[in-house]
Amino acid sequence: MSSTITTPSDPILLGRLADPHVHYARLQREAPIYRIDATPQNSLISMGSIWVVTRYDDAITILRDPERFRQSPFSTMPPELLAAMPPMPVFMQTVTQSMLLRDPPDHTRLRGLTNHAFTPRAIKRLEGQTQVIADRLIDALPERGETDLALNYSWRLPLAVICDMMGIPEEDRPQFHDWVLNLNLMPTSPEEVERSNVAVLQFLGYAERLVEARRKSPRDDVTTALVQAEQTGDQLSMDELKTTLVQLLFAGHETSARLISNGVLTLLKDRSRWDLLVAEPARIDAVVEEILRFESSSHHLDRWATEDFEMHGETIRRGDRVLVLLPAVNRDPSRFERPDEVDFNRTDKGHLAFGHGIHFCLGAQLARMETRIGIGTLARRLPALRLKAPGDDVPWDLNGPIRGVRELPVITG
Repeated sequence: MSSTITTPSDPILLGRLADPHVHYARLQREAPIYRIDATPQNSLISMGSIWVVTRYDDAITILRDPERFRQSPFSTMPPELLAAMPPMPVFMQTVTQSMLLRDPPDHTRLRGLTNHAFTPRAIKRLEGQTQVIADRLIDALPERGETDLALNYSWRLPLAVICDMMGIPEEDRPQFHDWVLNLNLMPTSPEEVERSNVAVLQFLGYAERLVEARRKSPRDDVTTALVQAEQTGDQLSMDELKTTLVQLLFAGHETSARLISNGVLTLLKDRSRWDLLVAEPARIDAVVEEILRFESSSHHLDRWATEDFEMHGETIRRGDRVLVLLPAVNRDPSRFERPDEVDFNRTDKGHLAFGHGIHFCLGAQLARMETRIGIGTLARRLPALRLKAPGDDVPWDLNGPIRGVRELPVITG
């Protein structure tokens, strides 16, 4: 029951800690569904109740039921609650209009029109260029010296890949990184809200110009593919194209960047893990899957209840937010043996790092490919890579549903 556990009042914000897992495990044991109040610090919509879910089977129950647990809050909230909502900042309006927060039939339509850009064949075509980018970034690192691997490698690799996919010229790319860094999904001050608004508005303007350019002069890139996408006579509108490109930039960039850094830190904290990958590079796929389970950059998945629902003696009310806490779910001992150990021989690949059901992450294969090449190339090119300081001292960030290493100081040789 949610009233029986002594724990910090907001388990979501524990994601900013280097090791929140001991708290999450206690929640899982003692209060598998735990109620907190929505605040500007933990929610895009700071009204009502949030129910934090930490057990694997409960997560599956929620994620596979899009009728009772929807992606969009606006189709579930009672009218009186919707009427009481304050005006949303511009950046929040854009987020809520994206495919990330849409339900069928809108979600089905948008996903059908964008899915072809992320097929296994499409991702396979990107591997060669991704490898070139990874090697180029490593060439720019000091051969024997100190560097922030998060800033100088992990962030830059997926940014270059997503810009290549979208057809962004080299001279425009530094601005993209600034836009991503300035978008704070849980702003704590008016200044952070304004920076987030400016970042999204500037990118929306850029996206519109890019779409118009591709309509006049098509190229072999994702932007052209989205402009030309058609399904049963239907196409994406300009607003849908812009919000889809925003989603690709922000979700496709930061999630992979954090995942690469989280993975390198996980390997370097125990030298035997890194040395095993160096000695046996063919293990990289298994390494990536275990990192996704053990220290994913996806911190939580949100759903909104369409009706009252009982779980573990608690009543989730219509309009309540239900948050699936992935670091806990992916270390549930009822689902995974020795969940707090890193095991590259693990045969159970049932982690939920990319979600489950109809909203399974569209970019899952892209993130896997970027992480496989990103970490695998580091192990091959920099086998003596090591942390500058103990791994527990590395700072972490939580930006909305994305959790990851903020800085990763390393010594390259």
